[in-house]
Amino acid sequence: MLIAFSLILLLLSVFLGSPVVALGLGISLSIIFNVHQDFYTKKIGTRLLQTGIILMGLSINFVDALTVTKIYLPAISIFVLLVFVLGLIIGKIIGIDKRFSLLIAAGTAICGGTAMAAITPIIKAKPEDLVAGISIIFILNAFGIIFFPMIGQALNLSELQFGAWVATAIHDTSAVIGASLNYGPYSVETAATLKLTRTLWLIPLMIMLAFGMKS
Repeated sequence: MLIAFSLILLLLSVFLGSPVVALGLGISLSIIFNVHQDFYTKKIGTRLLQTGIILMGLSINFVDALTVTKIYLPAISIFVLLVFVLGLIIGKIIGIDKRFSLLIAAGTAICGGTAMAAITPIIKAKPEDLVAGISIIFILNAFGIIFFPMIGQALNLSELQFGAWVATAIHDTSAVIGASLNYGPYSVETAATLKLTRTLWLIPLMIMLAFGMKS
């Protein structure tokens, strides 16, 4: 019954083509049926999402992507560094555990749950801290998908401006794509390109933390 209902919702989401509707249907399914975290949609959904992002990347115009990256790379880099440092400072001020602060700072600055999961074994964070951090990021991602397009339209942002904004303001790649899909095709291209640039900062962060935790 649950599997059949899930397939119906999947087809309905594809037909409607709205990330907001898809998110709402998925949340409703989880609440109504009390879906276990190991339900098959976790694996299949992740693979479909990864495949979709790859296919979308293949459709991006390389010249346009290079131009956008040149324009926004300095701003993206400064944003990542400032947010990460600011997150650690705020965590220290309010007395949050250092490892949890690192999780939140990395997730907020770079790529949400992916960054958190990547650095968890490096900093030896508690499993409950990872769960709490990812839950916070998920709530913020859902907010971004639903409300950011409305805010962008209210501010009369161009597709380029909106794509750059969501690429820096929203955490996970899937949520960035979901929000930009509601705004326009060029915003998707811009957002995906800049989000990749932001995500690449995960590599130096992991190296830095690996050396830092040993010292």
